[in-house]
Amino acid sequence: MAEETADDLLTLADALADAVRLHALQLHADADDSVAVMSSVNAVTDAVRKYADACFTATRWGNPFAVRKEEEDPAPEKTPKGKKSTTVTVEAKYRIAVRDLRAARNLLARRGAPGDPCLSEVSDSPVDVVTALFLDDGWNPSTYDQSVIELIDEEWSCKPQR
Repeated sequence: MAEETADDLLTLADALADAVRLHALQLHADADDSVAVMSSVNAVTDAVRKYADACFTATRWGNPFAVRKEEEDPAPEKTPKGKKSTTVTVEAKYRIAVRDLRAARNLLARRGAPGDPCLSEVSDSPVDVVTALFLDDGWNPSTYDQSVIELIDEEWSCKPQR
């Protein structure tokens, strides 16, 4: 992408807002349509990535969506008698191949804040680089350039907490 201007960032911000709105509308219209919901999720993810990359290119600021500090876990929900729990357990398992370690490290460097001390602590191990990406951006490996980080397969489940 060429040098971004303030107008480019505003256009990408508008596209991100539109993607979030469409996601919310889809959830409101039919949250059980998994294909449509995942399509809207992917649109949000793509818009977030484009905006974050443009922020870095234009200003050298890192990913504005990355959570950088750990927060305490809230107290577990107490479910009143006679009501179902709203707590769910999500388990996800991905099998990926790091095809280009240097490009994966560059992706991590582009997403982190300039001078981020955490980046220097990441070794050249594919496990460390993938872990850092996971912690930095919430991890959606299907959005990465598949010649850099290839998603081989995934499985996940979501069930009520017992």
